[in-house]
Amino acid sequence: MKRAPLKDIWDGWVARLDATEPAYALAIVRILLALTILTCLLSIGLSGVLPLLWHDRAHGGMRDVSGAWWLVRLLGGPKAGLVDAIYALAVTGASLLLLGVGGRVTPLVLGQLLLVLFSLNSSTGGGHDRVMTCALFVLGFSGASKTLSLPARLATGRWLAPAIVPSWPRWVLFYQLGLIYMSTGMQKVGSDWLPWGDFRAIYYALQLTEWARWEHTWAATMWGYPLTQLGTMSTMFLEWSGLVWVLSAWFAETPERGGRLRAWSNRLHVRELYLVLGLGLHVGIWVTMNVGPFSPAMLSLYPCAYGGAWWARRLASARQQP
Repeated sequence: MKRAPLKDIWDGWVARLDATEPAYALAIVRILLALTILTCLLSIGLSGVLPLLWHDRAHGGMRDVSGAWWLVRLLGGPKAGLVDAIYALAVTGASLLLLGVGGRVTPLVLGQLLLVLFSLNSSTGGGHDRVMTCALFVLGFSGASKTLSLPARLATGRWLAPAIVPSWPRWVLFYQLGLIYMSTGMQKVGSDWLPWGDFRAIYYALQLTEWARWEHTWAATMWGYPLTQLGTMSTMFLEWSGLVWVLSAWFAETPERGGRLRAWSNRLHVRELYLVLGLGLHVGIWVTMNVGPFSPAMLSLYPCAYGGAWWARRLASARQQP
């Protein structure tokens, strides 16, 4: 008697959600994301622009922030003292996340605090805001604090404490990364991103004074302009095919399933090719342009390209090095 197709599909999903792995990949994501958030928040506070960005116009801010997040309205409105307290709590939450203190509660609460701050002035944020908050939500269900954390150190005497967590949060984060790339690429419909626009997009972006870290006169030279064209083409390829990276990682982790496409992807190390391409893209953006914490926020999800078992082997090998 044949089994019902829906039963097979359900059983397959249950098996995937039941899959587990060492916690190292998610722990590294937690640490990188915490560092990104903490650096972003501290740079705002230490530079003295917090009141300008997130206080109401009546209290020295750049705009009316009356349409703030529901939590702010519930607590009495975006008063300067309340905003400062939420900022202090967010800095504390990011510090706790870095240390892995608070378990699953910390990323969930920190995500709400960031949503409050980001809602105060949409013109001061960007896509990285949602990268951070969405990643924090997933981390809240991941068990990412079970290793490479202060609690793990206190409980076992080891930072690299062995711990097993569900695999699905890592795949959700990695799928999110690929989806961000693909959706971003689909929105690049201007001719400057395409062949008939001579792939001029990055060249033009480097000329925008509000983004460029310095004057990029090199981009107009005989060698510089073709380099910007190559960067534009590489960006479009990475973004349009972002989900291919996710598929290649799945192929790399399931070689036993066989198939020509899987064998071809693994033989050509497609996962590693995308990794190099993505690192080049974001390091290039980081070095040449000032677009906020977008690049570090995206790069904090890159460890998801490799499973916890892969990270366990690499970390064990590093510890054995003299």
